[in-house]
Amino acid sequence: MGLLIGSIILTIVLAVAGVAGATRYNRVNRERNGWLMVSIALVGPAILLLGAFTRVDANEVGIIYDDRYGVMEEVKLEGFQAKSIFEHITPISTAVKTVTLGATKDEVLGGQTRDSVYATFVITTTYHIRAADAGLFFKKTGSTDITSAQLNAAAKQALQAVTINYDIYGLLSTDLEAAREEFQTQLTTLLYAQYYITLDSASFDDIDAGDLVEQTIQAKAQAQQQIEIAQANQDRAEIENATALMNAQALADAAVIAAQGAADAVQIAADAEAYKVMTEKTAVADLFDYYRTELPGLTDAEIADVVMSVIYYATWNGELPMVVGDASVFIPLP
Repeated sequence: MGLLIGSIILTIVLAVAGVAGATRYNRVNRERNGWLMVSIALVGPAILLLGAFTRVDANEVGIIYDDRYGVMEEVKLEGFQAKSIFEHITPISTAVKTVTLGATKDEVLGGQTRDSVYATFVITTTYHIRAADAGLFFKKTGSTDITSAQLNAAAKQALQAVTINYDIYGLLSTDLEAAREEFQTQLTTLLYAQYYITLDSASFDDIDAGDLVEQTIQAKAQAQQQIEIAQANQDRAEIENATALMNAQALADAAVIAAQGAADAVQIAADAEAYKVMTEKTAVADLFDYYRTELPGLTDAEIADVVMSVIYYATWNGELPMVVGDASVFIPLP
C-alpha cells in the first residue's frame, strides 16, 4: 500500500511539474512541443513494477501479508516470484534448528516425579517449520521463529506430564529411554497444536535430582556391584570344586581301567598258556596214535619212547651239553 501511495504522490508531483514546465516552455518558445514534458509523470506508475516481484532464498518460504486481506495461509516458495503490489513478503526459515533447554539458570526446566522428587533437566530439541505450516505459524506468533520462552513453556508442560508417571530412580536408570520417548511424543503434540511447529527429536542431556538422591543411587550401585562380585566369586568357587571333582573322578576311572587292564592281561596270559598245554597234549596224543598205526608191533611203552625221541629232536637246538654226569662226578666234553 505504501508503494501505491508513493507512486500516486510521485505521479501527481511529476505531472504538476511537467504541466508547469510545458506551459513555460510553450510560452517562451511560442510552440506546443513542451507538452511532451508532462510524460515525466509516467515515472510514478512505473515504480509500481518494483513491488510486483520478490525473491525467496533457499530453505525459506515467504509469508504473504496482503493489505486487503491480512496474513495469507498461502506462501511464496523458493526462487524469483511474481506478486501483487498489495502483498508484503516476510521470509521464514524451514531449516532444522537445534535449541538446548534448561542449560542456564534463567531457563530452569524441571518436573516432579511420582515419589515427589523435583528434578531438573537439560534437554536438546531439534525442530523445523514446514512450508505448508509457515502461514499458520506466522498468524499464531507474528514472528519468524518461536522464542526460547515459548519453547521452554511447552517443554515444561510436556515434561511434567511425563515425570509424574515415574519415580526418580527409574528416571535415572532403566526408565530413562521410555520417559524420553514419551516426552518427545508429548512435546511433538504440544508444539504442533500451539504453534504448528514440527518436532524432529528431543534428548535428555542431563538430569539433576539433588545430591542426596544421587548419593543414594551411587551407594545402591556400589552395593549391587559388591553383590555381583560376591556372586562371581561364588560361581568361580563352584566351578573350581566341580573341576576338582571331575579330576578326582577321572583319576579314579583311570585307576580302575588300569587295574582292569592288568587283570585282563593276566587272564589272557593264563588262557594262552592253557591253550598251549592243551595243544601240546593234543599233538602228543595224535603223534602216539600215528606211530601206533605205523608200528603195530611195538608196545605202548616202546611207542612212548619213540614219541619222546621225536619230540626231543624236534625241539633240540643242535647244541651239545658241556658236561655229562651227575652232580658229584662230571666229565668235560672236548
